Amino acid sequence: MKILERLEFLVAKTNRAMLKGGGFLAMVLAGVMTIIILLSVFWRYVLQNSIFWSEELSKMLMVWMTFMAAPVALQRGIHIGIQSLLNATKGRVHYILLVTAQLIIIVLMAVCVKEGFELAWFARRQKASSFELSMIWPYLSMPIGSFMIFSVSMENLLKALKGLIQPGTDD
Repeated sequence: MKILERLEFLVAKTNRAMLKGGGFLAMVLAGVMTIIILLSVFWRYVLQNSIFWSEELSKMLMVWMTFMAAPVALQRGIHIGIQSLLNATKGRVHYILLVTAQLIIIVLMAVCVKEGFELAWFARRQKASSFELSMIWPYLSMPIGSFMIFSVSMENLLKALKGLIQPGTDD
């Protein structure tokens, strides 16, 4: 049990730092994306011209924002589908469902990390259609965000295992 608690502490500490940075980055990206879209609308409808790269860059920023915000949402327990099921259960059943859900997420995210890095590497020579940016950068959002979700799920799994072994010891 001590090993489980120590491992949980280390993963939680790492996650706090990682999620703080990811959450901040998601907010910055949302702000930049909003400014770009507002400028694009102004240019198109007021100045009768367009910012040719705004749509593509906004899409890239949205993907990064999503992958940076998703682990924060998982950490806070605000993924409605998972939480609805967990809130409807108690005791051992609750912990068994929590362990099962976290194991499924961990396996899926491990695949996303592996395949995402391969996809990003494959796309490294491609350039964005409206400006000179290697497509490795937008594609890296998937494995990086998936790793963050993987890490949060590991923490959640360790907490669930602790609760399954000794009910009443979870935070």
